[in-house]
Amino acid sequence: MSGPTITEYLNQAAAPVFVTDPISATFSGPLPAGTNVIGGVTEATMDTRWGNATNIGTGAQGSSKLLAASGDTTVYTPADNTKKIRIRWFQIVASSNNTGPILVTVKFTATILWQFYLAPGAVWQRTAYRNSPNVNDTLVVNMDTSQSAAANYDVDEF
Repeated sequence: MSGPTITEYLNQAAAPVFVTDPISATFSGPLPAGTNVIGGVTEATMDTRWGNATNIGTGAQGSSKLLAASGDTTVYTPADNTKKIRIRWFQIVASSNNTGPILVTVKFTATILWQFYLAPGAVWQRTAYRNSPNVNDTLVVNMDTSQSAAANYDVDEF
């Protein structure tokens, strides 16, 4: 078997990956003012699918957090101790100046959502509604090495 080793593959700059959950919905534009489209599906359709049609709630829209330390970094904490978190969109971008791949784990406090290797300069992104299992869970990113990355996200509290 020939080809790059795992280390060689992970050290290559990767193109952005865009993944959406398939949803059975159709729409034709134009969209109402202020409406976003996620993977070809309107934001309103996503909210309706997840039982949140009338109140998106508070949260962090278009927020970011720089990551540099190994171990857990809290990215988002609900303002109210009676709320859960819903991720609407999440992205991590590794610095092209990193010396090697980073093992990244994204989780709600202790519940792992995603785990992946991120090569220098690579982008990992998900458009997916994911709800925290517990009230007052935090959104945490864990990196196995002290390298540079940025987490960009949209979350709601509900």
